[in-house]
Amino acid sequence: MKPTSIVVAQLVQKDVRLSKVVYRIRTAPQTAAIQQQRNAQSVHHCFDGAWIKIASDSAMVAYCTGLGYESSATLSGCESYCLSISGCNAVDWHPGKLQCTPRQCSYYPPKYASHSGWEVWAITTETSTTTNLVWVKVASESLMGDVNCAEVGSDESVTWSLCESACLALSSCNAIDFSYGGTRCTYRHCTTYPPNYQSASGWEVWAITTGTSTTTNTTIHVAE
Repeated sequence: MKPTSIVVAQLVQKDVRLSKVVYRIRTAPQTAAIQQQRNAQSVHHCFDGAWIKIASDSAMVAYCTGLGYESSATLSGCESYCLSISGCNAVDWHPGKLQCTPRQCSYYPPKYASHSGWEVWAITTETSTTTNLVWVKVASESLMGDVNCAEVGSDESVTWSLCESACLALSSCNAIDFSYGGTRCTYRHCTTYPPNYQSASGWEVWAITTGTSTTTNTTIHVAE
């Protein structure tokens, strides 16, 4: 027969193990639910500001091409599903049944028809192009001279940056002959780019050209 102290110790040990098992069973679903909720919140936050609700109790149906279907999706999940599909820019979403149909529309805002319980959501982008003036060194040991480009002014004893700034202040100036040895600057108006030039020791030919940068922005349009 086992001593009483040993039996009690074994019972306590079993009780501790059982408590740990019960604790794990009770907490695991709660932890998973909390993590799922956090994931849903973070996904929805990622797309805040990108989508606009176009209409309620409506659906695009035949007006836009269907790209799939999800039988159970939150709004953020439906949006994420759409963004994962090439060409998708709108969704028909049913908040009651959590049904989602991603679509591709060829115009914004998309057309829609009356459909009880459904909502129309869409995303659109606008592209803007910015033109920048860029100085380009066309040639070294050369100058344009009056034979190639008309003179519109000149300065003595100026740095290259001041020569450039002064040219930009003149409406007709788009090129400069700059003497880096004597810091002389001649402002010129050229009708071609790059301008023609000729050999001349101690001079540099600089001209303005244009560069463009394109920016695509997500724009929110409020439906009337």
